[in-house]
Amino acid sequence: MPYRTKKPKLWLSERQTKGTNRIFYPLPKRVMGQLRRYVSQNGFDPDGRIFPISECRVEQLVKSYSRIAGIADYRMASPHRLRAFFATDSKNKGLDAFVIRDLMRHVSIKTTNEYVGRSTPEEVSNYMEFLARRGKA
Repeated sequence: MPYRTKKPKLWLSERQTKGTNRIFYPLPKRVMGQLRRYVSQNGFDPDGRIFPISECRVEQLVKSYSRIAGIADYRMASPHRLRAFFATDSKNKGLDAFVIRDLMRHVSIKTTNEYVGRSTPEEVSNYMEFLARRGKA
């Protein structure tokens, strides 16, 4: 996964599986600094592959660390399930649906909604109360 600098952001890229284009991911500056040190200390080509690991191995690692963490249904753990958890957790923390869509690299907000699901009546009620309080300020 080569990295590129784009002012003022730093990015990590990977080959897109459904075409020849590259996908660029914004990363925090702290993470990019650590990646740069890792690349330079280990003699990697910054335009080459930094982490030579297969999808299958990533899946095995996610399951293994889920088991170590004591997750009861660790056999169900997968990178895709982590993405779904990220989307749901982001929604529960109040992140805008369109930002979640962009972070997950979905083309359509409909795809993101499949991950996060509909709001519960309690969530809608709480949000309406929040909006009502904001209107009084």
